[in-house]
Amino acid sequence: MSTTMRRAVISIELPEIKIWANQLRDTIVGRRIASVSAQFTDRMRAAGRVNNRLDDFRGLEGAQITGIRSRGFTMIVDCYASAVCHLVTAPEAGGSIVYSPSGPKPKTATKTANVVTLGFKEGSTVRIELAGRGILQFIPDEPSMKTCLIYTRDFQRGISPLEPLFTARNFISALSRRNTQIKSMLVGAHSPVVGIGNDTFQDAAFRARIHPARKVRDLSENEMRSLFESICTVIDSRIAEGGKTGFSDIHGVPGKYEAAMGSARVESGCPSCGGVVQRVRIAGHLTCLCPVCQNVRP
Repeated sequence: MSTTMRRAVISIELPEIKIWANQLRDTIVGRRIASVSAQFTDRMRAAGRVNNRLDDFRGLEGAQITGIRSRGFTMIVDCYASAVCHLVTAPEAGGSIVYSPSGPKPKTATKTANVVTLGFKEGSTVRIELAGRGILQFIPDEPSMKTCLIYTRDFQRGISPLEPLFTARNFISALSRRNTQIKSMLVGAHSPVVGIGNDTFQDAAFRARIHPARKVRDLSENEMRSLFESICTVIDSRIAEGGKTGFSDIHGVPGKYEAAMGSARVESGCPSCGGVVQRVRIAGHLTCLCPVCQNVRP
């Protein structure tokens, strides 16, 4: 009896989005899009995560790419044709962006793929694919951008790592001693801190020796400052090492960052005390933690 192995889907968080954005900025800004092809499943179109009309993406043909920006889990490709337009993507539940220079052809999309391919005059391409739940949309003008929910979520509110306003003081102030679990406070669409995903959080919480289920109001200022510093360390390190393991940049180079705490530690044990790593559901997500190093009652 044969068994089909499914490839694990790697969530895409702020560090990986930043890597893609930086590389695309160096590679395609200033170039003009010669062709666009798009393919989406009916399920994604019905959910409103992609444009319902594939022909919408043809609005990018002939447009010049003027900039690439990212914040949180979202990247925006800014373009100009007869007016400003945008390509917005947030492949949070997994995906890939692949740049193919002149010559090599990008792989053919399967029937279940959700993918947009941008072609350039000299033959190079950029292929953006969603592996799971995510956003990939053509936004035709500025008024439409301002009503885009993913833009509002990631670009128009809160503080975010890698920005000047992301300081220890502002981080502590944003959490405001609330009677909420620290995991619930930091991971989710309504968090006052934009861009903290589940992988980032569980890694940073372990480094700071904070149990994810602890209430914000019960954390000392030193603990809050330690969590802030751990978040900065995790994000900076993931970017410096090309993303987390399982991720690949636009040139196909795999990421090398291995989290101090995550699903890979369930079998190998806690890297600090050697104890058994638990996987528990907190704030709607499975979260890995060490019950010894991250005591719920310190």
